[in-house]
Amino acid sequence: MASAKQMRDGGGRARQAPARRQATERDAPTQDEITESVQYQSLREVEKRLDATIARKRTQINDALNPSPKITRVLRLWFTVTKGGDDDNGADPSWALRIEGKLMDAEAMRYEARHKRKLSSCLSNLFIQLAPTESVGTNGNDSTYEWKKGLDDAAECDGFEITGEGTESMTATVLLTLHSHPTKFQLQRRLAKLLGMHTGTESDVTTALWRYIQQKGLQDKDDPEYITCDACLASVLGVAQKRVELYGLPLLVRGLLLPAEPVRIEYTFDPMTNGRDVFDVSIDIDDPAKAAQNNFAMHHASVKEIDALDAKIRDLTAKVVLSRTKRKHMQSFADNPSEFITAWIASQARDYSEQRAPSTGGLTEAQRLASYYMSTPAQEAVYRYNNSLLAARKEAITLKNDAEKEKKQRLAQGN
Repeated sequence: MASAKQMRDGGGRARQAPARRQATERDAPTQDEITESVQYQSLREVEKRLDATIARKRTQINDALNPSPKITRVLRLWFTVTKGGDDDNGADPSWALRIEGKLMDAEAMRYEARHKRKLSSCLSNLFIQLAPTESVGTNGNDSTYEWKKGLDDAAECDGFEITGEGTESMTATVLLTLHSHPTKFQLQRRLAKLLGMHTGTESDVTTALWRYIQQKGLQDKDDPEYITCDACLASVLGVAQKRVELYGLPLLVRGLLLPAEPVRIEYTFDPMTNGRDVFDVSIDIDDPAKAAQNNFAMHHASVKEIDALDAKIRDLTAKVVLSRTKRKHMQSFADNPSEFITAWIASQARDYSEQRAPSTGGLTEAQRLASYYMSTPAQEAVYRYNNSLLAARKEAITLKNDAEKEKKQRLAQGN
């Protein structure tokens, strides 16, 4: 009988996950409503191609400036077995198996001292299979435990502990999936043979594939957005036609990437004997000395410019939707003025009667239905209300920053 738990630090409070950025609304009306929407959709397709080209060029720049942004360090793991006290009721004595770890190089240890890096930050998944040594592989009395990295730092822990009861020798099979950002994958066998690499990130695989295309001269000279696959590449990608769009390659490659193989550790221990064993695991971490070079491919000013353009597109799309609503209103009047006026007068009379009735609670009959809040005017009202809240919040932050800056200036003048 055994149980598992995470070992957290006593003084830390769970931090809230940062708010996610809302997606930009950029969908245009359909062609039946606005003819020019076809041109907009064409621009969206051009934008997708441009994004693919920029991503490819950024990969080339990163590869030229920083061909090896990761450095290999040692993650030392301590497996500690602690014997518990005997039970007065005659039950089997208890025991505990603790797994702890730390990066051992001097630079990583200094980083850990400043940022309190925990063991789980180096892992994305931990799987433990525990069974008596004599019955390993028979699936008889196996117990399994699994930990997965959460979406935020609140789930990070300093180590892992498994407790149990009994006196017979135990064997723990530990599978460690190392955390990597960006995520590392294992290449499908034929793709690995073609590119000469076994594992790598999606960017590494795309870069290696682009090198192969350049070396073989597979890019179409007349239309650079297409490549002509040779027999080997077509077989690996599994495409029927050898002519493939260049910006569609990442999607084809993504289907050939498998989860990375975990690190396997077999550990046999005697629950009745206190002991500790050490295992060293190689892990790739970011090289702090090359962080400045990595920022070259995506400058902060460029990010701000792109965000501003996205916001402008969102605002223009909202204006198009509002203009479409007004156009429908005026078009219905132009098609049948008498029917429009009759319906409008009836609507005004109904609104007036509902406003005078105290039992309605200030809401019209239409406003009591959920479909009303999915209409374009309601969504536009929510959009404008959220914008006013953001503007007020921005102004409050600006005033607060100005007050703090003025206070610091007065303190500096006083000193």
